[in-house]
Amino acid sequence: MSGPTSRSRRQAGFTLIEVVVALAIFGLVMAALAGGLGFSLKSSRAGERLTDDTLAIARLDGLFRHELERALRLHTASGTHAPLDFAGSTKSLEFTVAAPSYPTAAGLYQVRLAVLSSADGETLSYSRRASAGTPVPADADERPRTLIESTAARISFAYFDGQSWRATWRDAEALPRLVRLRIADGGSGGLLWPDIIVGPAAEADPECPDKSRAQACAGGS
Repeated sequence: MSGPTSRSRRQAGFTLIEVVVALAIFGLVMAALAGGLGFSLKSSRAGERLTDDTLAIARLDGLFRHELERALRLHTASGTHAPLDFAGSTKSLEFTVAAPSYPTAAGLYQVRLAVLSSADGETLSYSRRASAGTPVPADADERPRTLIESTAARISFAYFDGQSWRATWRDAEALPRLVRLRIADGGSGGLLWPDIIVGPAAEADPECPDKSRAQACAGGS
C-alpha cells in the first residue's frame, strides 16, 4: 500500500530540492536579464550623450564660422596705427562684426567667445553686444550663453600668422590668416573633435556699415 501512495505524491507535486533548483535557475535568469537591461540603458544614455555632444559641436562649428567670417578689419580709433578691434588669447576671442537689419538691428556688434574654467570642467560661452550707435531692440537678449560644457574637454584658441600658430593675437596691422578652435581631451590631449579652423574674410578694409565710424573702419586719420 505504501508504494503506490508514495509514487502518487511524487507525481502530484515537487520535492524541496526541485523547488530550490528551480528558484536558483530563475534567480540566475533574472540576474542575467537585469544585467542586460542595465547595459542596454547605459548604452542608450551614452548614445544620447554622444548625439547631444555632436549636435552641440555642430552648432558651435556653424556659429563660429558664421561670426568669424564676418569679422571686420575695424580700428579701435582713428589713425592707421590704431590697434584693430580684434583681440585673441588661448581662452578668449573678441572681434566686431557687421549685422544686417534682420534678425537684429543693422549695425556693428561686439562678439566675445570665452572659455570659463571651474572645478566641474570648462565651458565655452558666447555673447553678442551692440556697439555704440547701434540701436538695440527692446526684446534683445545680450546675456552670454553656453555653447559647450564639458567635464573632460580642454578648449583653446590659436591664431595663424601665415607661418606658425600663435597663442595670442594683438596685431595693429592685420587680422590673423586663420583662427583655430580646439576641443581636446583634458587627460590625454587627444582631439575630441576635429579642429574648427576659419579664416576671417575681411582682409581688405570693408565699406563701413556704421557711417559714424567710417574712418575707424578704413583706418583713416
